[in-house]
Amino acid sequence: MRANLKSVIKLLMGVTLSIAVVFSTGNVAKAYTSDQVSLSESRPGLGSVTASNGLNVRSSASTSGAKLTALAYGTNVMIVERCSNGWYKVQYDGSGNYGYVSGSYLWEYDMDYYCVANTGRNNLNVRAGQGTNYSIVASIPSGKGVPELVYTGNWDDIIYGTQMGYICLDYARRSHY
Repeated sequence: MRANLKSVIKLLMGVTLSIAVVFSTGNVAKAYTSDQVSLSESRPGLGSVTASNGLNVRSSASTSGAKLTALAYGTNVMIVERCSNGWYKVQYDGSGNYGYVSGSYLWEYDMDYYCVANTGRNNLNVRAGQGTNYSIVASIPSGKGVPELVYTGNWDDIIYGTQMGYICLDYARRSHY
């Protein structure tokens, strides 16, 4: 049995799976896919508005919360928390403002990686392109996470709130969910 288990583990290590299973003395431990991990400001997710008329961002996780703004259909937004009642806490702009949206009208992407600004006390600039010669479109506080859209080498394509741009990975830590 041990020889077969080792062969299976070696085989699984060479294959990318969306769900991992851990073998331990005959027991199977539950593993999580990236869409099941807990989110936070340092480990955010990504969603897209599916409501054709737009999606209201509210001050609390309820339709009784005050309307803060609205997001247009197709807008990508940074998710920082899944609430227990089916609502999401989101950062809805590039300035660090938060609100809540109904999960019924938000498509959550299954992300693989996120980046955490690692600049000490300074903010990490989000640029319009891959290089310091591009304009600054947002500024991320050190320790804050952002979803990675596309890994492009030293300049990573990310979203901060609803602002898409690039960050230099010399000043960020890239992590797997």
